[in-house]
Order: sequence, then structure tokens, then C-alpha cells
Amino acid sequence: MLRRLFLAVYCILVCGTIGFGLFISTLMYKPEYVVERNGICMVASVNSFLQEKVYYYEYKNFLFRGAEQIGWEDYGNGGTDPLKQDGREPKRWYFEDSGENVIESSGEK
Repeated sequence: MLRRLFLAVYCILVCGTIGFGLFISTLMYKPEYVVERNGICMVASVNSFLQEKVYYYEYKNFLFRGAEQIGWEDYGNGGTDPLKQDGREPKRWYFEDSGENVIESSGEK
């Protein structure tokens, strides 16, 4: 009897942990795209949980990207992927080259 109770509690905890992990992983999903902006090949990392933002990093090759952020775009409130929707313009943006010289910006850094 005690063994069955322990097994039932164990199964409930395992299922709950797996379910919670899947829920958190869906919130943490950040798709990445290879794009070209201002003549520079970049990797765009989309963060669209509550605030739609896209962070840009230097493109190294198909496995690696640069560690330093070289630009960003802010699309405002929402929860969709702004790069998948055609025609949407960011509210604010900031881009710099590898020498940290500002290429293009709108709004504050």
C-alpha cells in the first residue's frame, strides 16, 4: 500500500516537472534568422514574449555568431515574430559597425 502511494506521488511529481519544463521552454523560445542590414550580414535573435525586440549579432558562419550585440530593433508591445510579418516597421532601432561607430539609429541607445 505504501509502495503504491509512493509510486503515485512520484509519477505526479515527474509529470508535473516535465509539464512545467515544457511550459518554461515555450516562453524562452527565441528564433534566429540570418539577415542583411546596412550591407552587413547579421544574425537576428527575436525576443517576443511581452515586448517585441530583435537583437542583432555579427554573422560568423552557419554554426556561430558574434557574442557582441551590434544592433537592436524595438517593435513595442506584442507577442508575435515581427520578422515573419511583412511591412512592420520598428518604433526604435540602433545599429553600429564592428568598430562601435553608429551606422543608423532612431531613439536612444
